[in-house]
Amino acid sequence: MSVRQLVLRGLIHYWRTNAAVVAGVATAVAVLGGALLVGDSVRGSLRDLVLERIGRTSHVVAGAGFFRERLSEELGDDVAAFDAAAPLIILPGVVSEPAGARRAGQVRVYGVDDRFWRFHGRSVDGPAEGDVLLSPALAGELGVAEGDTVLVRVERPSAIPLESLHGRKDDLAALEVGKVRLWAVEPGGRGEEFYLCIRAEDVTLEIGAQPGSSARNHLAGTVTDVRPAGPVSRVTVDCGFALTALVTRQAAQDLALQPGTPVTATVKASAVHLIPR
Repeated sequence: MSVRQLVLRGLIHYWRTNAAVVAGVATAVAVLGGALLVGDSVRGSLRDLVLERIGRTSHVVAGAGFFRERLSEELGDDVAAFDAAAPLIILPGVVSEPAGARRAGQVRVYGVDDRFWRFHGRSVDGPAEGDVLLSPALAGELGVAEGDTVLVRVERPSAIPLESLHGRKDDLAALEVGKVRLWAVEPGGRGEEFYLCIRAEDVTLEIGAQPGSSARNHLAGTVTDVRPAGPVSRVTVDCGFALTALVTRQAAQDLALQPGTPVTATVKASAVHLIPR
């Protein structure tokens, strides 16, 4: 019997096993091939979506404060890599119906003028004074159509963040300040907007985790500034938002507080004051 005959008879004798192996390999190849195709398709779709959203934008100059209006023109004139530049104001806001029946929070409000449309090569007129353009998703959430009236409120630049109630637990209210959750004494209202105020003398700074405390708010952050203020030192901590604490000069020396020092700011819930807007 030749080797060829032996191999052929072996395949015929174990045909069930061989068929299962062939079917398994074919299935695996189909799954892997499909995954690669789907992955490439999703990657391409996401890329096209991002490019559609940014339009002609290649560089962004952003900051917490406002720029001079002429900065965009100066960039376009002085930097050869820029064909054009347009100023843009982006603020968080709340959009609602005048009656307040429907409200959308955490809305991005974009302030643009005709330079924005020219930058993207669009021959369209921007909204007139007192008019706004809503995305289809936002219009559907509010249940409004073209010509309807909406109320747009934006937060004024301030060291005191504007927040709204996020939830309740017993007699406490949970608030979201950026990505930080704070607990305050229940003010007696859900969904209302407040200015958040924490007095500097009510903030205690600690180094490292403490074994236990009756305070509800323990905010990890980094010291950004230490300035003497008479017999005490005014310490600014970045814990997701700017928080100021007053400590004695001796305490500041004992804790070796300086810009870059990691600390934990402790605030009692009763020390978080909610001021209705």
